[in-house]
Amino acid sequence: MPNSWDNTPSGAMRALVLSSPRSSPPAACFTYKTDYPKPSLPNSKFVLVRIYAVGLNRAELRARNAEPVHPVEFGIFKSEFHLDCPKIIGEEFVGEVVAAGEDTGFSVGDRVAAWAYGGGKAYDGSYAEY
Repeated sequence: MPNSWDNTPSGAMRALVLSSPRSSPPAACFTYKTDYPKPSLPNSKFVLVRIYAVGLNRAELRARNAEPVHPVEFGIFKSEFHLDCPKIIGEEFVGEVVAAGEDTGFSVGDRVAAWAYGGGKAYDGSYAEY
């Protein structure tokens, strides 16, 4: 069975890539990329959102510091547990739907506020353009 993040990239996007966990100052943890692979919809139950703003919480601070996580923290994504650091962290975001799977109930242009459960743990998170 494919992982929830499996998709065929479609173009490029801007992203803050966690490249040097535990660096100081905190901004040194990230590399700004303008050519990071832009995700597509992995199946009809997903939406693709252009992100306008992100939140910052303890999960991102822990990820930035490469603190270990436990499989229980993956919640519904326990089967996707891995020990390596994510490339893009971030869970909370607001934005606009740019592609919507037919099983989502969303339409292109819908404005959304969301929490990408597992963002930065099981799959790339919200510190990106999409």
